[in-house]
Amino acid sequence: MSLQKDSRKLARTLLLTSLVLAPIIGGGFDELPTALIELLVLASAAILIHREHKLHLPRLPSLVSGVVFFVLVCVSSLFTENWYATGKSLLYVSCLLLGYCAAVVLFKSDEWAAVAVWATVVTALGISLFGIRDYAIGTGGGAKFWNALVHGKELWRLFGTFVNPSFFAGYLVLTIPTSLGAYLCSARLVGSFIAGLGVVLELAALLLTGTKLAALALAVAMLIMFTLIFIRRLLDKRRLVRLIIIAVILVPCIVVFSAPLEERVREAEAGGAQVHSTKFRLYVWRSTLEMIRDHPLVGLGPGTFEFAYPRYAIAGPTKHAHQLYLQVGAEVGLPALVMFIIALLAIVKGYFDTLRHDRVGVDLEQQSKANKSNRPIGCVYGFAEWRLLECGLFSAFVGCCVRNLADSDWLSIGIALPTAIMTGLLGRRSGKMYPNLSFGRQIRGIALGIILIFALMAVSIGLGDYEAPDEQVTIYPTADVKSWRDRYHWAVLVNPLNPQFRREYAKCLVLADASDAQLAEKQLAVAIRIAPTDAANYFVRGLLAQFTGNPREATRWFKQALRFNPNSTQIVCQLALTYKKLDDTKGYESALRRLIEIEKSDYERVKGVPELVDINYVYAHMYFGEKFLSERKYAQAAAEFRAAVDRLERWRSQKSIIRMQRALGMLTERDEKKVLQHLYEAYLRLSNAYRLLGKPKLAQWAAHKAHSLQPW
Repeated sequence: MSLQKDSRKLARTLLLTSLVLAPIIGGGFDELPTALIELLVLASAAILIHREHKLHLPRLPSLVSGVVFFVLVCVSSLFTENWYATGKSLLYVSCLLLGYCAAVVLFKSDEWAAVAVWATVVTALGISLFGIRDYAIGTGGGAKFWNALVHGKELWRLFGTFVNPSFFAGYLVLTIPTSLGAYLCSARLVGSFIAGLGVVLELAALLLTGTKLAALALAVAMLIMFTLIFIRRLLDKRRLVRLIIIAVILVPCIVVFSAPLEERVREAEAGGAQVHSTKFRLYVWRSTLEMIRDHPLVGLGPGTFEFAYPRYAIAGPTKHAHQLYLQVGAEVGLPALVMFIIALLAIVKGYFDTLRHDRVGVDLEQQSKANKSNRPIGCVYGFAEWRLLECGLFSAFVGCCVRNLADSDWLSIGIALPTAIMTGLLGRRSGKMYPNLSFGRQIRGIALGIILIFALMAVSIGLGDYEAPDEQVTIYPTADVKSWRDRYHWAVLVNPLNPQFRREYAKCLVLADASDAQLAEKQLAVAIRIAPTDAANYFVRGLLAQFTGNPREATRWFKQALRFNPNSTQIVCQLALTYKKLDDTKGYESALRRLIEIEKSDYERVKGVPELVDINYVYAHMYFGEKFLSERKYAQAAAEFRAAVDRLERWRSQKSIIRMQRALGMLTERDEKKVLQHLYEAYLRLSNAYRLLGKPKLAQWAAHKAHSLQPW
């Protein structure tokens, strides 16, 4: 019995660790931290299954429908177009289901459930505090920070520990109602103070993200929470006083910190960039519906949206559908989507079942016993009214569901895992009304075997990401290429199914030693078998042919890449350069005209991140500008050169984006110098066009701008 208790403590500790680490290190899509979090969840579940001689799990309707959903996801995997992405997706979904089930079993007692809630509250408080601090530093501090708060003109947005402000806002939609519930029903004043501070900082952080739809989702969650509280009459005099105090504090907080959000709303109303944000989502949803129409039963395969989207794209590039439910339907089919929605509705039904079967006073009695004990968990961190806290947990869950109507928050483990565990806290009480499922030795053995397979996958993915260099391999030989080759060699060995590693390894092989071209071709052939619809595989194959002096073969591979990503300006540019090497003027001009077509299309005009300026179009404008000059069409030439200048200046004006690209290794010093050289040449040619057009002042202005760039 002692061993069984110790194993439960270890399982709880591992699950709590994953709960805390998920939003701290799992806010992006890096494979190593995600794999680490998944391993913690898998280890917790494995210990629970292995050590529990009689494992009982409530037959929750949400659990049954969740298992059916997972089975349908597995069926969809058999028809996938990207085996690696699907394997990662299966691992991800299984960890979320295991996290939910483990929370139902491991946090059955109020003591451990309280620890899980406080882990969420304190983690969110810390992330918000440091996020606001970084925001203040990023805006310049002091008066500049205050100016950014009051006016919001700079449109600084708070990222927190997440890859973008929207994901951070989605996480806060989960934690703010949870923190507010903890604040209202904490048994001790110190706990109420910590939770109240969390509510204030988290709300301030959400406003600084400037995410309109997250603010709307939070408003829905708050409406549901207070409706439930007032209907159930859970506000006594002490809690009402606490509510008034927090309201008095939050009103000036909202006034001070809401400027970035208000500025984005005003920009949308005025027809600014935020109109493009809404239009972008609508276009992406249209493309996603096209995917569902073409693959209604089993979808394209779990995790394959980002590789299939370019074939259906109307608006600019994106990795997610910005609508979780549509993305689920596109990836795993309509039957799985229906079952997923049924699982979410079953969670809602389970909560309302507890309302109907509640016994008045049972929570207060249990908490009273806990408060009398000498254990610090009960005395300091307990809650005096679990029913009120569960109103917060339930409203947080509904808020997250609403939030995913306009984004794909649950594709980030930093949001999805805390949501699964907090939802499991709701299931622990509703589970008491359902019979238990008992698992025999054989079923437990099969479950442990599956968990072991997933654990090996997580180790492979994590180690591969650890071994691989952070920098992207360019087509130019560098001093680091041999060390990169060795590191990618090990990355491919530990994670052989990752097509990106094989692509980068192939580039390193050829750059380090041209005689390894055949080995590089074999690596790319395997990558194509793993992900046959990933345009990047064919693109790199074309680069390889180009590098080894086979431009005609390169042309064939680039055209194949454009089948799967017809709007890729990078591929079109390389195709144009290949035609130029072949002295195929007709093909060269055709490729450059295709660039102009893309620039004028909604794919370029409507983008999720308009701050990311694509400068590949400059090549087309410069070429046609020179052509018009030779044909003495000076006005048209000036228009082309001016278009090139405007695009390059737009790129140069995005200082924060350039800094980010430098930090991520996406932009080298050589690349920056090359862009400035292009800008210098564009200004000189623009000056010449203005001079020939009879506009000396404009010609002088353009020449002055060109010479001001030297030395670059």
